[in-house]
Amino acid sequence: MIRTRKQQIRDALDEAAIILSTNCERQKIFANKMKTFVITQDKRSFNDALNVIKENNVYSETHMIDLSAYEYDKAYISFTKREVWKEVNRLGKLQSIRAILLTDTYTVINDVFFDSSVLEVYKLADGPEKFFRFYEKRNEYRIVISIVRNGKVMEEILTNNSSITAIYSNKPFEFRDRIGNEVNSNRLSVTNPMINFENYNFVCRFNEKNEENKLLVDMYTV
Repeated sequence: MIRTRKQQIRDALDEAAIILSTNCERQKIFANKMKTFVITQDKRSFNDALNVIKENNVYSETHMIDLSAYEYDKAYISFTKREVWKEVNRLGKLQSIRAILLTDTYTVINDVFFDSSVLEVYKLADGPEKFFRFYEKRNEYRIVISIVRNGKVMEEILTNNSSITAIYSNKPFEFRDRIGNEVNSNRLSVTNPMINFENYNFVCRFNEKNEENKLLVDMYTV
């Protein structure tokens, strides 16, 4: 059976993750089993996994961080999970949201309700594609490695979590697992309607930057 490139990538990542997890000090396997975070002090496992990644050309899917390239006494490794609002881009999800807005089959759960004229225009125009922008909560991961020498932080390595994030440390390290504050710099859920539908929450924001939307509202509300 001929494997697709997508299957080859997944198989290679799975193989590398298994190699890394054989001898590791810290490991996280995420709920969807599509991402792995590992800290290891086993250089052989790290190199073997790296070879699999290189041979299958999946380096862009990974973060392989070798701390032996640095001169240091100790490393502090911080792994922070936080919730962020991300714009919904999946076509199927956008179509579902459009359908429930047009049929009023939803519940506003944050007591911030739609401007009635704006929502009415949306319905009268049969749900224009760029009329609203929709956002959902997703988890974001941030990894900070502090390189310490002579009691001072000499350098910090910042990265996000990739399909595989592996850190090799040849010196002592301290691991910190944290939950960060929700990132909501534009206060999306405070100033815009948050909707619940079948245990799925999302925020609707009127796309006022689109001139066509303003023209529609003006046309229908004159």
